[in-house]
This record gives sequence, structure tokens and C-alpha cells, in this order.
Amino acid sequence: MYKAMTRAELAVFAEKLVKGNTVYGVVAKDGQFAWDSIHDHKELVLDYPTTISSPKKYFLPPTETLLKFKLAANSPDPKAVNESKDAILFGMHACDIYATRMLDNAFSETNNDVNYGEKRKKALIIGVSCQPDPDCFCNKMGVDEFVFDQKNIQSKSAPFDLFIVNLIHKYVVIIGSARGEEMLKKYAKTIEATTQDIEAMKIIESKRIESFTNKFMLNYDQLPKLLAKTYSSPVWKEYADKCFACGTCNLVCPTCYCFDIKEEVHLNLKDGLRNRNWDSCMLPMFAEVAGGENFREHVSDRLRHRLLRKGMYIQEKFGMSGCVGCGRCYRNCTADISITEMYNRLKEVSEND
Repeated sequence: MYKAMTRAELAVFAEKLVKGNTVYGVVAKDGQFAWDSIHDHKELVLDYPTTISSPKKYFLPPTETLLKFKLAANSPDPKAVNESKDAILFGMHACDIYATRMLDNAFSETNNDVNYGEKRKKALIIGVSCQPDPDCFCNKMGVDEFVFDQKNIQSKSAPFDLFIVNLIHKYVVIIGSARGEEMLKKYAKTIEATTQDIEAMKIIESKRIESFTNKFMLNYDQLPKLLAKTYSSPVWKEYADKCFACGTCNLVCPTCYCFDIKEEVHLNLKDGLRNRNWDSCMLPMFAEVAGGENFREHVSDRLRHRLLRKGMYIQEKFGMSGCVGCGRCYRNCTADISITEMYNRLKEVSEND
């Protein structure tokens, strides 16, 4: 269940993985960090703060071709397209592992989406420990409790295949699945983690939890009741007046999975594609229907819908938080709107009603 390796052994492990597999990981880009293809293990960054966007794009690409078709008479049936391939995602934080498991509920277990499902089946996830920055509040979203559930780890059914914890002088590797154990045996040199290693890991995790500074005033299981109570609150307009409704918050969110389907015909007027593209509930046309009726015409309606999805609707449907507390929406918001501040403000207003 727990293995240990040195820093040098971890470097050799990463080098072997990159040489023989398709590996995606985090690289430094213009002073920030982003997920990208890894062609040299030395490019791989493991001690990074939260990335600009999430690794969701490898399972649900921003634009994905689902069908290819021809328009000519007596042409063959449309051809389904599935560009899945074996891949290793090396270095996912716990919040993104949680988010991936939530997406599994939406695409694999509920709707059996073939394109998403095949990509997930062929992917191996290696997680890494992290240190929270001022915008993180995953400690209030139930992330650690879910990702590191001991029953799942013991039964090798964790939401990750391997998870690497930095003890400074060495690393502890948590084995989360049979595939992860097989990968470790094939590519890495490890020894059994000692009792002292495991105790040190627990101390480090305890200190990590204590280091959160974000002032999020609720736990995820309190959000549904709060959001139901404040549905008609003036707070929505208060923040909507600042919002540009640009949709950036949706694009960087690791749990947003809404998409649009468009069919495109090539210039030769003979061939075409059916594409799936990311969509955003913050955009004006998202809730527009035939005849021009728009069920969420005002920004305040769309902003409320987004937060209800994160804090209520997804919990009701899947039993998991729709927000993982990564803080990406705030970091990338053009109007500098903090989801923490919004929820805290709703709490404040509800208590004064």
C-alpha cells in the first residue's frame, strides 16, 4: 500500500515513464504553470502551485470531433471518431483528482459517453502532494476525505493510481490501484515505507491542513441549504454588476462539463464534421431557445445558476461537491470576483434575514 523512494529514484521513474509512454504533466510557462505534453522528464514540475487550467482537457477536450460525414447521395454512414490513447497524467493535485472523479459520474457512470469513457479507461493518474496558496479552500470541500479514503486505498479502488507525497528527504508513494502497482513495479525502484515514513507523511498532511489561510466560512455540505435560502437574495445582482459574463470562470473550472454540438461543412461542400465544444453558462446565449426566449437573460440569473450548480445541483445529483476549492475562477476572473467572498456574503445576508 505504501512504498518509498529517493529523489534520484523518482527522477529515474519519471525518465522511464516519459521514454516509453505518452505523458502529460505540469511545466513552467511565463511565470505560471500549465499542463502540457512531457517529452523530457526534466521539464516536469511537481512542486507547483495551482495551474492556470485543469487536466480536464485530456478527457474532455475544448474542441472534439465526434463524427465525420459526407453529404453526397448514397454516401457511407457517418463515421464515429474517438481519439483516445494510453496516457499517464503525472502530477495531479488532490483537487483535480476529485474533479476528475466527479466528471466520471457525469460522463461514464450516468451517461456512458464513449469518447470520455475511453480516454479515462486508458489514462493512469499519478497524484502529488501540494501546499495551499491563499486562494485555495479544498479543505472545506471534502477533497482530502474523498481522495484519501482508506477503505478505497486498501481495496485498490482509489480515484488515483499512485500518489506521491514529498517528505523532503524522500518520497512516500501511495498505491491506489492494481494498475498503479503494476506501473510502479515495471518502472520504479522502491522499498517498503517504514512506520516512521508513514508517521512523517501524516504530520506533513496535518501541517498542510493547518496552513490554509482562505477565509471560506462554510463546508460544502452547508451550501445547498444556504443557496436554497438565498435564491432571491439581492447579493446576486450586487456581484453581477461587476461581472463581464465572459465565461472565463467556466473555462478554467475543473468540474464544468457543459458543451455545445456544432456541425461544420468543409468548403468543398462534400465533407463535414460534428464537433463538441466547451460551453459556458455565463454566456448570454447559453439558455436561449428557439424564438429568442432566454431563461437566464440577466447576468445575475446566470451567476446564480453557476454557483447553484457548484454548490447545490451537482451535490444533489452525484453526492459530490461541484466546487473543489482550487480558486482558479477567482485567479482568472477579469472582474476580480471571488467565489469565497460571494458565498461568505450570502451567508452573512442569510443570517441577518
